[in-house]
Amino acid sequence: MPQSVDFNWHEGDQDFDAPDADVQWMPAETKEASHDTGDSVTAATPVPPDVDGKPQKGWSNLALLAVGVILGLTLGVIVLMVQGQRSVRADVKPLVELQQRALAGNDVDLYASLVDPDDQEWREQIPEIIAGLKLIMPDEGVEPKVRSVKFQNDYAEIAVDFSYDGRVYRTLLSAIRVDGKWRLVRARLDGWGDIKTVEGDGVVLHVRERDAFLESYLPEIEAVTHSFCQRYAVPPPCQVDLQIVPNPRLLPFVPGEGAAPPPALSRWRIFGAGDTPLLILNSDGQEGRDPGFQEKLVAYVPEVNSINDFHAARLSPQSDIDISFQRLHERTIPLSLISPRLVGIRGKEVHPLWRLALYEAIGDAIFRRAMGPVTAEDEAIAALWAVARGDVAVWAERFAQVSLPDAAIPDEQSDPAVIGESLLSSGTALRNEARDLALFLHECLGEQPVLDWILHARTEVGAAAMMAPLGISLEGLADAWQQHRTTRQCPLVSTVQGDS
Repeated sequence: MPQSVDFNWHEGDQDFDAPDADVQWMPAETKEASHDTGDSVTAATPVPPDVDGKPQKGWSNLALLAVGVILGLTLGVIVLMVQGQRSVRADVKPLVELQQRALAGNDVDLYASLVDPDDQEWREQIPEIIAGLKLIMPDEGVEPKVRSVKFQNDYAEIAVDFSYDGRVYRTLLSAIRVDGKWRLVRARLDGWGDIKTVEGDGVVLHVRERDAFLESYLPEIEAVTHSFCQRYAVPPPCQVDLQIVPNPRLLPFVPGEGAAPPPALSRWRIFGAGDTPLLILNSDGQEGRDPGFQEKLVAYVPEVNSINDFHAARLSPQSDIDISFQRLHERTIPLSLISPRLVGIRGKEVHPLWRLALYEAIGDAIFRRAMGPVTAEDEAIAALWAVARGDVAVWAERFAQVSLPDAAIPDEQSDPAVIGESLLSSGTALRNEARDLALFLHECLGEQPVLDWILHARTEVGAAAMMAPLGISLEGLADAWQQHRTTRQCPLVSTVQGDS
């Protein structure tokens, strides 16, 4: 298949769309002035003619006076709106400036002081928030600018322009007044409109009215979906049910996260004897039903004579297990992503890293369906997931024609199990390491043999059987990758059946 896909994302539309650029909620005093104007001024009354059919001069003067009053009041309202916007922008500007200072200095404590104190869960995600924002707003020396503020009572939606790769994008921040000061909060659904659904051959797209411009991208999104379905050999129907929403539960946005939530995990247990060392990746609650798998599982634990002695203990929330089941077995593969307005848009052009995040989430969800549940020891499961996510990242970057910038990593990582464990816990700091691991295996073994190895793992039990097609142990894989990083030579020889 081709190494890249060329898409037209309607670049060149340099104007921000009117609904968000121009419409502003009026300050309270402005609203009152506008309301009073509507109550006190009526439409100009036609001037009755006199007996000779000529208009009476007095009525004509009154009409002119009425028109003058209307124009004067209208201009007054406009002036009040402009002055109100200036005042509100000045009021929230320190919040935006402090946010940028916290990002520039990786200052978790400063950022925490800017976040709604009642949202403890979001406050715990501040390191991820900083990591994500530093990726999507990286142009140093270019200060973001507050362009407009919509507010209602103590809640404000702030439109902020920022520079990325020399181009200006607009994002939306949400804030509330707490003890007289503005604090960052997650977005609310007010004003986003009803959900619209557009169905294509490979994608069912759900968007709020405010994001209706994304409907024109459906052909491109379908092309990516079709390419991933082909690459990972998912039998039809391979269709993604995609929701683009301002859901506050999806914040913070971190490019390269893949499909949220991460794969569900369970552990095989023996009734009356406790845990086995076997973890189930991509658990769906149905993994033990295949007779061939049952035979291998019983053979792996010699002290057990029957599959009925095993049960899978869930390690992930039931909600994650339910989503995993849907992604593996239902007609459509469910997927949600945050609205691009909360990341950055330029007219109707989405931020490049939002587009990459969309492609990577689609590829991740489709790969999970192709891979199915996998059973092995913890380190083997983590290493396999690192390679799988790395393969998705490689192809998402090819399709999006943009790479995720390297994030600062304290110590160089070369252990696939460490990388996979990080990704399984929703961390993204080592996502680029997973990409580089996949590229190493692609170079040394060939892309198709690596893919065949990953998809073969679902039929095996335990690390030894899972790694056998590569002809190398987990420790050997980590050593070979480290050697490749140092010498740029390939110490691996493919033993996997498949075309390179």
